Amino acid sequence: MTPAFPAVPYVAAALAEIAGAGAGAEAGGVPPATATESALADVLAAVLGADGVGVTDDFLEMGLDSIVALTLVQEARRRGIDMRARLMLECSTIRELAAAINNPDNSGSAGGESAPAPLDDDRYGEVDPAPIMRWMFEYGSFRRFTQNVLVSVPDELTEQQLLKILQALLDRHDMLRSTLQDGQRLVTRAPGAVPAAQVLTVVGGSAHDHVRAEAASALERIDPTGGSMLQAVWFREKPSVLLLCVHHLATDVVSWYVILGALAELAADVTAGRTPALAAEFTTYRHWTRMLAERSHSRELAEQLGYWARQLEAPDPPLGVRRPDPSRDTWASHRLTDVVTDADSTAALLHRLDRAGVEVRDFLLAALTLTLTSWRVERGQPAHHGALIALEGHGREDAVVSHSCDTSATVGWFTSVYPVRLGAAEAPVDIGAAKDAAVARTLVRSITDQLALVPNRGLDYGVLRYLRGDFADQPEPQVEFNYIGRHDLSGERSGADWSLLTDPALNTQLPVSAEPDLPLRYTFDVICVVAAGPDGPQLRTSWRWSDRLSSEAEVDRLSELWSQAVTVLGEAL
Repeated sequence: MTPAFPAVPYVAAALAEIAGAGAGAEAGGVPPATATESALADVLAAVLGADGVGVTDDFLEMGLDSIVALTLVQEARRRGIDMRARLMLECSTIRELAAAINNPDNSGSAGGESAPAPLDDDRYGEVDPAPIMRWMFEYGSFRRFTQNVLVSVPDELTEQQLLKILQALLDRHDMLRSTLQDGQRLVTRAPGAVPAAQVLTVVGGSAHDHVRAEAASALERIDPTGGSMLQAVWFREKPSVLLLCVHHLATDVVSWYVILGALAELAADVTAGRTPALAAEFTTYRHWTRMLAERSHSRELAEQLGYWARQLEAPDPPLGVRRPDPSRDTWASHRLTDVVTDADSTAALLHRLDRAGVEVRDFLLAALTLTLTSWRVERGQPAHHGALIALEGHGREDAVVSHSCDTSATVGWFTSVYPVRLGAAEAPVDIGAAKDAAVARTLVRSITDQLALVPNRGLDYGVLRYLRGDFADQPEPQVEFNYIGRHDLSGERSGADWSLLTDPALNTQLPVSAEPDLPLRYTFDVICVVAAGPDGPQLRTSWRWSDRLSSEAEVDRLSELWSQAVTVLGEAL
């Protein structure tokens, strides 16, 4: 599992320049022709930080990934547009989206839940463990396993206002009020169960002077068994900063977009003297896990057994001195090696990928496959079985779970992790072979085709393994990969009220491993993001590794192979 909120400075203000090509009507794009098109164009421009967008501009060509799409849905709802999350999967332009929203057939059950889930007694209670939770429960030692972010807040904010905002946030999202009972039984509680005054600490000094110590103290106050899923620290000295620490049982990366949007909305209500609406989640996390449990009995899952067995059945020789042992290896041994691809090379790569019609994630997985194959060839290991990789996804595959499922406004831990075996061949392709452009292009296309065959974006593997018990005796892959997305930021958004702060001087004071006792499951975590740099977007790759399994010299060599793989494959497109 990727460390808690990896690459915070990159994820941080996100979204703003993803659609650099989508300057919309201002740059010759087709202008809106209806009120709905105009409203959606305004929403998308606000989400992307663009001057304008054309209503026939293609979402994929603009760089919208699934996280950006969910953010668009949330912002549209805040502006009064009744929009279902699934429509973002079915439509490719604002024009198509506006037509779908205006189509009465897309209301109610056809488009998702028609209204937020009611705040009744049936809503709260025991939560069926999601597959990712059962993964964590296997080895325990997760008390401080949090995601931690810094948020810019208005300097004129008062303590009473902040308490009201935090109380509304706690009361709006059930998992922030959940409690862990008997070690593995999560229970949600009614609004009011967690008073905001119990989670807020006020510090009179500046974040720069106190954030390191206060973050450590906040993590010690986190305790799922005591119902303490969230801790907040407010640094009052200007510029005012809010530290939020949320246990991973209650959040994930997508949830932070929900939380940030909710904070801004709730702050507007509180400062205007309005009573915040607490019913906001359309499908609650408890309802979602119940539907997953029901899905575990479906015939569709049984039909996938052969596919997943084929991913796991071949050998996977150790990539380090040995395989990780979660019973004795922990995150305390984690180390970090960053690889930054310069702006010119990144821009050229993104252009080639766009021209070739290859998704960034698929290309990066091809590069990782080439890296691991070359690593094994250098070590004298057999490489023809391909690279076995644990691929991480956001897990919010609503259309797969139910026609009425809509988790776009839900806070919780939805992450999916599933195995893919890529690049298997009698004659494995290493970097030397890939210097032949035709060989490199064939490898990229082959891996793209393989990834397209993954059933339901991998959601069901966790259901099979952790809810049904299939493959429970199979070892996990040694490498986990997570492509966070395109977050080449504009400087204007970071620092705005209720946005994530990207200041490295602050973020580097937050703990890299919030829970050092967490059992180690992977030899390498590979985390990629397209982030902003001083000269333009840059591909940043973080190799997280254990000094009990690999040496610094070995990881340096892997990083060199990675850089060569990105270059060789990119130039071949």
